[in-house]
Amino acid sequence: MKNQIRNILIAVLGFTLLITISCKKSDTLDNFGAEDYIVFGVSAGNCISDCVQIFKLTKTAVYRDDHASYVGAGNFQNYLFNPVYTLSDSRFKGVEALITSVPSELHNGRRQVIGCPDCADAGAVYIELQFNGVNTRFLLDGADSTEESQVLKSFKQQILDAIGKLRN
Repeated sequence: MKNQIRNILIAVLGFTLLITISCKKSDTLDNFGAEDYIVFGVSAGNCISDCVQIFKLTKTAVYRDDHASYVGAGNFQNYLFNPVYTLSDSRFKGVEALITSVPSELHNGRRQVIGCPDCADAGAVYIELQFNGVNTRFLLDGADSTEESQVLKSFKQQILDAIGKLRN
């Protein structure tokens, strides 16, 4: 009987330890601060209209910049978001999950241009992260690139889906 109780206690202790270790704090909405944000959008150089769509997502709202001009490899580091419109709360709710989806490879800021953005008329995907006081900017090929991990490709698709929700 004592062995059974001891085995149960060891199992419970082991399970509790496993849960504690696996529940490390991650970069989620819970620790996404008031000053943190994600700016994301698409830009195309050879198009006639609606060539740039850029949005800013904070912990509480989503904004649209209707004054943005082409954002490409030569100028993406200098882009400044101009919040022209605050979008509805329902639109914010439709895209707020992006905050918890940012791949860790973007948090380290190592590669700022990934692929060949807008080289083959596929456009460019712009991502700017402000997190814990660190600002990093990325420009991705609008088409999938061999330089992108599957996780990054998935996040880029989430961004494109969010833009689709926000532009309508």
